[in-house]
Amino acid sequence: TWINTGLPYYYMNIGSIYQYANKPDSAVYYLQLAEPGFEKEYNEKNRQTLFGEIGQCYSTLQKPKQAILYYEKALTLNTQIKSPSKAAQYSFALSTLYEQLQDYKKAFDYNRRGVILRDSLQKMSNQKDIALMEVNNENRRHEKELELIAMQKLTKRNLQYMAITISITIFFLILIVIGMFPVSKVTIKLLGYFAFICLFEFIVLLIEPSLHHLTHGQPLQIWLIKIVVIALLVPLQHYLEHGLIGFLSTRKKKTFSIKKWWRRQKKPTAASIDEMEEDTAVL
Repeated sequence: TWINTGLPYYYMNIGSIYQYANKPDSAVYYLQLAEPGFEKEYNEKNRQTLFGEIGQCYSTLQKPKQAILYYEKALTLNTQIKSPSKAAQYSFALSTLYEQLQDYKKAFDYNRRGVILRDSLQKMSNQKDIALMEVNNENRRHEKELELIAMQKLTKRNLQYMAITISITIFFLILIVIGMFPVSKVTIKLLGYFAFICLFEFIVLLIEPSLHHLTHGQPLQIWLIKIVVIALLVPLQHYLEHGLIGFLSTRKKKTFSIKKWWRRQKKPTAASIDEMEEDTAVL
């Protein structure tokens, strides 16, 4: 991979391997081989990483002056990179190194700078946590709203199913009541045809969600299954429709007349007259 990224990057990788293998002298050798190439070809962030590693190696080798030189280079580049975490890391490292050189003023200054940066990072972290909590709360509120909408849709759908069921039941009852009166066979046939169409379309409507779940919404499979269902329902519809129409059309019709009913209510029957005469005789 060093062919694509360049020879300096290869030297840096070798130096990093020696650094993590606790061989800082060999690490410094390869890291410094990478330094000229990084100075010319690589951006500030890569150069800062290289200088920080060299500074860490010199610090391990107990060479504070060389370590300070590279840590300060890395810290200077941070003005362009603006990485508070790296700035805090290098500031604390420089504070320790200047303390070793007994330059307590600079040690104190870098330590204070590191503390300020660390506190700033902590505040940023807290703000991120608060923002994350607000986002989570908003997500939960949104989920509750979606659940409420889903429940409202389910309730509305169930009410519509109930309304259709009641409507079909009432329609069949009306059809039976109409069959008690002298109505033409064509009228009964039309009403029966409409009633059974409503009934069997409602059956297809009920099984449609199960079809979509079973076929995962594949149109071809839904179409084939509906063909089979309709092929079974159509003969059944004709059979039941023929039976109902035949039953209603052959029943004995009774003509209902409000005028005749009112006359019967006003005219006393013979039995009631006899009862009145008996009551008079007793008196």
